[in-house]
Amino acid sequence: MTFKLIGGHPAVDFVNTVGGFEPALVELLPGYADLVAWAEQAGLITDDHAARLRRVAECEPGAAAATLSAARRLRADLDAVIRAELAGGAPAEDHLEAIRDAYLAALAHARLTRRSAYGWQWPASSADPDSVLWPVARQAVDLLSMTDLTRLAECSTVNCRWIYLDRTKNHNRRWCSDDTCGASARMRRYRATQRHRAPAARSE
Repeated sequence: MTFKLIGGHPAVDFVNTVGGFEPALVELLPGYADLVAWAEQAGLITDDHAARLRRVAECEPGAAAATLSAARRLRADLDAVIRAELAGGAPAEDHLEAIRDAYLAALAHARLTRRSAYGWQWPASSADPDSVLWPVARQAVDLLSMTDLTRLAECSTVNCRWIYLDRTKNHNRRWCSDDTCGASARMRRYRATQRHRAPAARSE
């Protein structure tokens, strides 16, 4: 599967792994291999690490399934916090605590390294099924640590639940993706304009 990475931040794209339109939502991470593929496409794990985890999952399906469940719980907690921010309210403490717990669990496996700056690094050679989730937890905290969460926005298409960081100068981005919801909105406007013009043309 090829994922649409339109959120402007890996944690936002992670929340967007629930697709479709409410109430007919689509689970885009039906299996552990899909979680690995998403993390690989999002640049959170290397190709070699992804291949290793897929092999491990074949040998340890129970552990892989447990990691997938944990990933979905983290996604739900992050989604709840983001929705609270979008609504201008305060998120429930249990969601924040769950994200914290996932981050602390990830840090237990991290090394502090120095590249252009100091930061957390996870071993790309890990065969732990949970290792796919460690950088995701870090990205969740990174997103929530941003000073300007007013950049978070939800697609203006009715019932589309996808969100994004609006990085436009005037905060005027309206759709999750210009070539999907944006294109559909333009087509609806065009058809409405054509319907409006048709009676006028016939009356001439």
